[in-house]
Amino acid sequence: MKPDSAEDYIIVSDLHLGPGRNPSSGRYFHLENFFFDQEFLLFCRFLIRKARERKRTVKLIINGDFVDLLRIDRVDEQHRERFRLKGARGGVSRLGYATVLEELEAKMDAVVRGHAVFFKGLAELLDAGQQVIILPGNHDHELQIEPLRNKIRGAVSFHLGANSDALNRLCFRSWFFHVPGLLWVEHGHQYDTYNAFDYLIKPELPSTPCGCYPDEIDLPFGSYFQRYLYNRFGQVTFVVPGRRSNAQYFLWLLVNRPSAILRAAFWYGPLFFKMAKPCVQGHQDWEKRVAERHRGELKNLAEESGLGANLERIESMKEPGGHVSLIVERIFKRVVLGLASALGGTALTLWLWFLAQSVLWSNLESGWARSSLFVLTNILLVTLLLSGLVFWLYRTMKREPKSPYRQAAAEIARLAGVRFVVFGHTHSEDICPIPEASGWHFNTGTWITTFTAFRIEPRERIQFTYLEILDGRADLMSWSPEVERPKPAVLLEED
Repeated sequence: MKPDSAEDYIIVSDLHLGPGRNPSSGRYFHLENFFFDQEFLLFCRFLIRKARERKRTVKLIINGDFVDLLRIDRVDEQHRERFRLKGARGGVSRLGYATVLEELEAKMDAVVRGHAVFFKGLAELLDAGQQVIILPGNHDHELQIEPLRNKIRGAVSFHLGANSDALNRLCFRSWFFHVPGLLWVEHGHQYDTYNAFDYLIKPELPSTPCGCYPDEIDLPFGSYFQRYLYNRFGQVTFVVPGRRSNAQYFLWLLVNRPSAILRAAFWYGPLFFKMAKPCVQGHQDWEKRVAERHRGELKNLAEESGLGANLERIESMKEPGGHVSLIVERIFKRVVLGLASALGGTALTLWLWFLAQSVLWSNLESGWARSSLFVLTNILLVTLLLSGLVFWLYRTMKREPKSPYRQAAAEIARLAGVRFVVFGHTHSEDICPIPEASGWHFNTGTWITTFTAFRIEPRERIQFTYLEILDGRADLMSWSPEVERPKPAVLLEED
C-alpha cells in the first residue's frame, strides 16, 4: 500500500503532564515535570501554518507518557478525603492514589485543570482540520479506558466551541500507530525488562478479589519503583528507571542527599514489600481472565491492521520478566550474591591484614619499623577497598548493553514492512539505520529534563525534540520557541 502523500506526520513523546500550576497558590505541583504549555501552544500554531503552506494534513502523534499517572501522589482535599473514606490500604498520605477508576479520574481532572493552555493548543490544531493521535505508555497505560479518554476529549472540546466535528479528529490507539509501507510508532516500554506489561492491551480496568489494588498485579517493577520510591525523593529531576540510570541516580543521592534515601527506606520500605507480597503469590483466575481478554483484543488488532500473525510475533517480542514477582526474585538473588561476595571479600581482606600484622610483629624488633609498616599496610588496605568500590560503580555506570530497542526496531521493520520505526520511553534521542529494511529507527526523546549528573553534553538540556515525516523523508527536529521555528536536533556521533 503506497503511503498517502497528502499527510505529514509529526511525532512527540514523553511529555509527562502532571497537575500543573495551581492558580490559587501560583505554584506548580511538587512532582510536576512539564512546564512548557505556552511553548507547546506555539508549536501547534506552527504546525497549522506549515500545513497550510504545504497544503497537507498534519497528523500529530503523541507517542506515550502523555500524562504521568504514576507521578501524581496527591490532588485536592475533596478527592483525598473520598479516597480515605473508601478504606484503601495504607491511606493516600503514604501510598498516593491507586489504580482504581475514581482515583484515575481525579488525577485526569487535576491534569486538565493545570494545563489548560496545552489543551488549547490541541484544540486549535484540531479546529484547523488536522488530526491528533494519542498512544499509551507505561506512565499512562490506563489511557486505554474510555472514561479517561473522555476527560481528554472534554478538555479539548472546552476550547472548540461550536465545532464539534473537530473532536472526531482526536483519536486514541491502544498500542501502536501503523502506516503500511512507511511507519510504525509505539512507546517502546515493552522492550524494557523493568517496564514491560505481561498483558499490554486493557480496554477496561480488571477487578480482583485479592488484597492488591485492582490492576496492580500486572504492574511492571519500574512502575512500582516510580510510584513507591522515586516519588518520595521529591523535586529531583525526572529519571527513567533502568540499571545504569539507577546506579548513577543513587550514587548522586548518596553524595548529595543521603537523608532522602534513609527517609524513603523508612517511609516506604515496609509498604513496598507489603504491596509486592500479594503480587508474588499469584492469582490464576484473575490472570486467566486478563490473558483471555488480551488475546481477544490482540486478534482483533491483527485483523484490523492487516498484519495478521506478524502482529502476534511483534507482541511476543516483549521483554520477559517485567512482572514484579520475577523482578523481586531476581533482585533478591542479586542481593544475596552481592552480600556473599562482599562478605567473602571482606573476610579475605581482613585475614590477609591480620596475617601481615602477625608477620610484622613477630619479625621486626624496631618500634619505628613496626609503626611505619603498620601505617603502610592500613593505607594499602583502605586504598584497595576504595579502589574496588570505585571500580564497581564505574563498571556499573559505564556498562552499555546492546540496545534492545534497536534490535526490536529492526525486527518490527521486517515484520510490519515499514521504513521508519519510532519509539519513545528512554528520554534519549536516537537515530539508527536499519539496513535490512532500508529504513531507520528513531527515538524522539522527551520535552522534559532528564538526569545527567554524570554526563556533560554540548547542547541544550531541553531540546523539545520531535520527528517530522514529510514526503517520505524523516528528520529528528528540535522546536525553538524563541524564534518559533524548528532546527535539527543535536545528536553527537557514537564512539
